Amino acid sequence: MAQVLSQIEALNRDFAHQVLDDHPALEREGFLARRPDSTGIHFCLAQAQVNGQTIPAIQYVPTTATAWSSDHAIHFDSLGGADAFRPDQFLNVWVGNFGDLAGYAQMPALNPATDGIVIDYRYFGSGGTAIAPYNDGKTLTHLVGNYLGLYDLWSDVSCQDDYVSDTPVHNAANYGCPIYRHYSLCHGGSQIEMTINFMDNTDDACMYMFTYGQLLRMHAVLSERGPRGGLRQGTVVCSDEDLPIVETTIEQRSNTIAQVPLDVVLYPNPAKGEVQITLQGASPQMPYRINIFNALGQLLATYQHEGTNPITLSCDTWGEGIRLVAITTPNQIITKTLIINE
Repeated sequence: MAQVLSQIEALNRDFAHQVLDDHPALEREGFLARRPDSTGIHFCLAQAQVNGQTIPAIQYVPTTATAWSSDHAIHFDSLGGADAFRPDQFLNVWVGNFGDLAGYAQMPALNPATDGIVIDYRYFGSGGTAIAPYNDGKTLTHLVGNYLGLYDLWSDVSCQDDYVSDTPVHNAANYGCPIYRHYSLCHGGSQIEMTINFMDNTDDACMYMFTYGQLLRMHAVLSERGPRGGLRQGTVVCSDEDLPIVETTIEQRSNTIAQVPLDVVLYPNPAKGEVQITLQGASPQMPYRINIFNALGQLLATYQHEGTNPITLSCDTWGEGIRLVAITTPNQIITKTLIINE
């Protein structure tokens, strides 16, 4: 139980960006400006009701298997593993002995029977059975990124884009703790790789950020119409009790912290020249940040705000087309689409 709870704590730490090392690339390469205060994604141990009974969330499955591989056998009761439980509503995580394989995750919208993440017990959780240098829970942070639609920074082919605009293209995975100014071999070798990103393969002690572009991609996957929208439907109760648990779920912090659900209203939409932004349900003193992105996930403008609600902003410099307005409050991140006409 302690190992599972340490992993949940590690996920919430990483997705809330609670740890920030003093790395020279943050300032000199501008990586700090690409790092949101939080992703707004929260993990918890969840209870599920089936036929009036509470389903245990940590399930210990006796098996004759001494080690597992990437052949998906662990996903099936009939092969000595365990069937996925409601993968449309829960993030399923299988933990076992995988030999030389640290783990792998299934990207969105694939086979429900194998949907989830598998991870070796030596890379799961913080301390305990986890072994250095992957003993701080960040292997699962990386795999949850895959599960939520993020590709590794080197993708499947050397120098192939990960489809996120604010992450540098890597020519291969990095390991250990690379020294500052680790140049990519892609595009003439002039680009500094973001080895501190969770989607690289460096040691746990040396990775501690997602970017705004990665945040937007994960939120799109978790959106109401996204391939993992079922994880945020509110049908699952999260528990703070020490209950055995098998699945973890992702939820919006706003549902438990805010007094009332917050929403953003943009007027007019489409807009020309200026737009009025209203944060509904917020107290007049609530501080929040407004970030404006283009359709490629590139940050166009950012504003810190506290006080008057609504506010009016000039959108002349945001360019014409579809823009994403992201409001970051102390409790959540709210995104809305805005169309700019010129």
